[in-house]
Amino acid sequence: MKGKAHIIGGLALSGLLLYWNKTSQWDLSITTFDYITGSVLGSLLPDIDHKKSFLGSIFHLPIKHRTLTHSLLFLFLTSIIVLQFNLSIGFGLFLGISSHLLLDMLPIRSKGICLFYPSKKRYSFFRIPK
Repeated sequence: MKGKAHIIGGLALSGLLLYWNKTSQWDLSITTFDYITGSVLGSLLPDIDHKKSFLGSIFHLPIKHRTLTHSLLFLFLTSIIVLQFNLSIGFGLFLGISSHLLLDMLPIRSKGICLFYPSKKRYSFFRIPK
């Protein structure tokens, strides 16, 4: 999937939580700008393992595509570390990365992602065996 699609997915998921936060009894004290920034960054971050991605062209992690950076391990470790410094960016990052993982599992021709890395088993919603 392309970066624009991931940004739209991240913003859509984050927008739902932002709306829920404003209308619910449980009010998270998040800063909207930081939250949206974290969401956009998170929606692009897993592709730092791909040289042709937006962030990967700036900083490339030389590992196999859709392995470590497309895993729950990466999602939780990255989010927990950032949450220690900024609650709003941490929540946005968590939702952005989550939306990226979900979107990469959607395409019919997707090879899937290593959701439970370091396990090499790949997961996809609509995988069609060849």
